[in-house]
Amino acid sequence: MSNENFSVNDAVEKILNDLGIPSNFLGSLLADDDDWSFVMRLHALIEAATTHAITNYLGDHRLAAPVGYLELSNKRSGKLAILSALDLVPSEIRAFINALSELRNELIHKVQNVTFSFANDHSGKLAKIVSQLGDSCQRSGLSQTTQQTSRGVLFEHSPKFAIFLQAEWTIALLFFVCEKGRLRQDVLKLAEKLFGTPLDCV
Repeated sequence: MSNENFSVNDAVEKILNDLGIPSNFLGSLLADDDDWSFVMRLHALIEAATTHAITNYLGDHRLAAPVGYLELSNKRSGKLAILSALDLVPSEIRAFINALSELRNELIHKVQNVTFSFANDHSGKLAKIVSQLGDSCQRSGLSQTTQQTSRGVLFEHSPKFAIFLQAEWTIALLFFVCEKGRLRQDVLKLAEKLFGTPLDCV
């Protein structure tokens, strides 16, 4: 994919294709009136894309299963820890992934949360998590709307759409992690061809 023709949509479509997911899956989430299902399905997609990105960056698909079993939001021994240690995505993207994962965990472990809606008033831990999710959208800058509305402001008026935009950008960046890994492997193969011996790191 050339830089001249690249778009966020191209990157998202490519990684969805790699995962064997229909190219319209992400966009279809906006049509889901059930916010609980929206969070669950989006989290599953972000987690799968993160596993795919880490595995491709490390250049060994045998790691897909072990990496896949790691918790997404564990900052010490999970997928976020790997993203951070290898500096694969910006800190604001990691903050978004963590906030989304925290919301998913809170919703899935309490059956009374199956009626969750962003439009409702929340209290306690759930309110704090939703607020953190809004903050993570705001820290990532401006949306691609014509009004250039900040995602923080957009989150107040249309939280699902703000999260969708942030997720789209996150998945696009994870695609670049994959591409960086593929380029790294190409360099290793070229070095081995030139020097006649495998190089463990470049």
